[in-house]
Amino acid sequence: GGEETAVVISLVPLGLGLLTVLCLAWTSRRQGIRDLPTAAVTAATVVATHLALSFLAPVSGGRLRLTAGSLLIAALGLLLSRPGVLRRRRWPALVRDGAELATRALVPLAALGAVLVVVAAVLGRDEVADLHGAIAQDPMSHVGLALAQLAFLPDLVVWTVAFAAGPGFTVG
Repeated sequence: GGEETAVVISLVPLGLGLLTVLCLAWTSRRQGIRDLPTAAVTAATVVATHLALSFLAPVSGGRLRLTAGSLLIAALGLLLSRPGVLRRRRWPALVRDGAELATRALVPLAALGAVLVVVAAVLGRDEVADLHGAIAQDPMSHVGLALAQLAFLPDLVVWTVAFAAGPGFTVG
């Protein structure tokens, strides 16, 4: 016969990674991290913190993937902390043109996705309110649920853009 196999699908909230990158960029800029050894210690601290937290909950992709993601987050945060890194006139022409084209293409898509998420939230507000009432019983539960939903907001925008563009979202 046909046996059923369990499949675990994990979803990383993009909002948490984005928040980590922005906080790391801001604190690194305020601390004046400019030299390579200090930046390496900062990146190692981010990775060590993520690895330590990974022992509190199961990690579906393995700790090697977690380490690679943590290094990417640390590198982006440290890169964004450098003064003038976002000034395009300092970039090579090919990179500058590619970044400008990507910005012109992605900003309207992200705006469309955000608008569609808001429209879907407004149209489904009764269902959302019913779910909130069933899940969150006290005020702190409502706050925790709202923060968790905010962490997944960038994921919703990406999914909405994929749905609006046509291909949708598939697993497998």
